[in-house]
Amino acid sequence: MNSCSTLVGASAIMAETRRLVRLIAPTDATVLIAGETGTGKEVVARALHAASARHGRPFVAINCAALAPG
Repeated sequence: MNSCSTLVGASAIMAETRRLVRLIAPTDATVLIAGETGTGKEVVARALHAASARHGRPFVAINCAALAPG
């Protein structure tokens, strides 16, 4: 299964997002995915994880806004 297959849409920005996932996934880079609530940040993170060398390891999604300060 293509790791970018969950990234649906035909717009130029979605094509660029898929291109970036394919470009970054094979690296060991730290990636910050930012955006408004509901824009699909976790979907992009999952696609990135699925395309990476770590795809066989667990993906853990964390809602940073829900973490208590401290």
